[in-house]
Amino acid sequence: MPSLLADYRCSQCGRCCYGWNIEADQAEFKEIILAIRKIPVEERPQPYGFDLKKTDHGKIESGYLHMRDNHCCFLQQDHRCFLHAHWGQGIKPNICISYPFYAVKTPRVIYVNSTFSCLAATKFLCKEPVYAAVWPSDQIGSRFSLKMDVASHTWVRIAPEKVIDWDSFYRFQNFMTTSNVSRAAFVAWFWHQIKECAEQNISQEKLTQILETPVINPEIKSEHIISHLQQLFQILELWEQRVQSDPELIFSIGLLKKRLGYTDKVTPEMATQYQSYITECKILSHELQEILQNYLYVHLFMTDHYFSRSLLEAMGIFSTAVALVTLIAIANIGTDTGITTDLLIDSIIEVEKYFFHSDIFSHVQTDTLDPLIFLAPFLANPSAAQANAQVLQAS
Repeated sequence: MPSLLADYRCSQCGRCCYGWNIEADQAEFKEIILAIRKIPVEERPQPYGFDLKKTDHGKIESGYLHMRDNHCCFLQQDHRCFLHAHWGQGIKPNICISYPFYAVKTPRVIYVNSTFSCLAATKFLCKEPVYAAVWPSDQIGSRFSLKMDVASHTWVRIAPEKVIDWDSFYRFQNFMTTSNVSRAAFVAWFWHQIKECAEQNISQEKLTQILETPVINPEIKSEHIISHLQQLFQILELWEQRVQSDPELIFSIGLLKKRLGYTDKVTPEMATQYQSYITECKILSHELQEILQNYLYVHLFMTDHYFSRSLLEAMGIFSTAVALVTLIAIANIGTDTGITTDLLIDSIIEVEKYFFHSDIFSHVQTDTLDPLIFLAPFLANPSAAQANAQVLQAS
């Protein structure tokens, strides 16, 4: 992601310090504690502290910076970090220095990904993204936090019981970078192609054959919409239980249920109402759809999800995120401002922060999350989403 890496500037909004635990290792804790002990007690942030993980022998192993009022105890009223303000960014935990970027190490390539829970990073979705992210290894552990190291892995899981080799994976990633296909159409089509493939060890020749096959824009039927909403509301209810500290998000979820007439089950009338929103494209202008297309495109390079699950499961999860952002947009139809770029960006940040950084997926069977139903807003309106059938050219 050369443009984002080169042009990114922190907006000092303070959002990254809210809503989650910030982890640090033993060396980072020691440096922070020694620095704070050198200043008078009255000048220290109050209260501050650490939630520590210790070994059986009482030695500090790792832990988290203490939270206060749902934010890091070192966040000041001016939205600046107390540690950074006093001693520079070098004293902060590596995850803070690296944010919103993080690294995933594979045998031949190091991918640098970005989380879009960051306002400054999310605004790049309004531009044409370039996400072939590779960075020199000497930057890992200093500028970029190493989130996952899979360099010793022999295979990549493409589905729960199917694998490909690393050359095939790199080909898949290169194809996604260089092709002009609609990502929504490709994801839904590719997911079904792999599901139907009988091979457990998918060869490079077979993968090439799949990538060179014309993409057929799948038909969206009423049963797809009902299934789509049933799964989304199951996930929404799990999500709602975990965001009680965010009244605005709780309000949006409640407003969405009211707008679609949801009580405790999905009805055909709800499906019809939802389908009218997406097929007539009442909620999103072409520009806003492009932002969501970029959001999906970028997620296809967030490779830690591939390696912690499988390619197909990750595609279902990414598609779910796009669908949740769309639902939040639907919830706000009829407001004074309507659906604006800023509102859509805020919706993406909400989904990124409270959806991806949660245990929701431990309660959802991710290998059954069919991207066809979660990408319905794009696939049901091919003229706006450019999801017509296309013949793909192999990269």
